[in-house]
Amino acid sequence: MNNNQNSKLIPVAVILLIAAVLFLNVVLPALSFRWMMVIIIAVIGVSGALVMLWMRRKGGGE
Repeated sequence: MNNNQNSKLIPVAVILLIAAVLFLNVVLPALSFRWMMVIIIAVIGVSGALVMLWMRRKGGGE
């Protein structure tokens, strides 16, 4: 059952990633380089946290 839940999460993560890339392509050229770096670091941090939570949930074997 847990495996099904995880396989449903993956397409959502992919869609969010694509949306983030499109958003960044539109917004980043209008921003200064410093804000670009801040946003990129924030995105990497959030996605890293989500992956850690996902792996912990997967490893926990709920």
